[in-house]
Amino acid sequence: MACPCSYFHAGNEPGSGVNKSEGQPTFKTVISAGRTGTVFLTHWINSQAEKEIAVHEPSFSRAVYLLGNLFGYHGWSRSGLIRLYIATRKNRFAGSPDYIELNPFLCPVADVLADIPCSLQVAHLVRDPRTWVPSLISHEASGRRKVLIRSVPFNLPRDRKFGREWRSMTLVQKMLWRWSSFNRRISTLERGGCQYGLFRYEDLFSGKAEIREQSRGRFLRFLDLAPAASAGDFGPGKHYNASLKNAQFEFSNWTEREKTFLQDIAGDQLRQFQYQ
Repeated sequence: MACPCSYFHAGNEPGSGVNKSEGQPTFKTVISAGRTGTVFLTHWINSQAEKEIAVHEPSFSRAVYLLGNLFGYHGWSRSGLIRLYIATRKNRFAGSPDYIELNPFLCPVADVLADIPCSLQVAHLVRDPRTWVPSLISHEASGRRKVLIRSVPFNLPRDRKFGREWRSMTLVQKMLWRWSSFNRRISTLERGGCQYGLFRYEDLFSGKAEIREQSRGRFLRFLDLAPAASAGDFGPGKHYNASLKNAQFEFSNWTEREKTFLQDIAGDQLRQFQYQ
């Protein structure tokens, strides 16, 4: 059975030479809106390699996330911000061609990643918003620091176009906008001349071994890695960084207003990612 939404964008397969800068290293990154198993995948990728090559949300990336949300809100250019970030990481990935960064914090600047002065290889991970929203809301990231982190300005992205309406929106609606906005930004790279691959969370962590193994195999090949025979399949996935169960935010308990908002703001994306 084919994975319905795991593919290499035509012409942008690894080794195709797309977006190759003469003498420049390749920045390989896995980007998602979060809650897509990137902590697990970091451990899993390293289990496939002979040495540690995958890094999750390295230092300074949270600052890029906050500043990216700030700049985006005010309509300021974010190209200089992503160039600065790449400059801080370049010695790391230039010195290790196998280096892979799994970093949801790059979402606010994903659409300007094509401006960086080096080659770019992006694996875009996406998750159905009907499970992503409750997972994000119920996630207990950073333990006791979560309340403090949430109080930091622009830790929660927002869009000025909603104006006063933003205050009257439910938490589910705000999270749906966040899912839509971040995934739209990442999706622009499909047409940005880089090496781009789209992978669904539901395939990578499918309960069906055939779909899971096929999707993970394509994922590793996209990142120029060969599956290690000794590492095994790891099953659907160990629960790293798991969310708490909270029925209040499950899709079945969404209001009609929230379900309508989902279709209005992300209906085309549900079809794009084959969730509808």
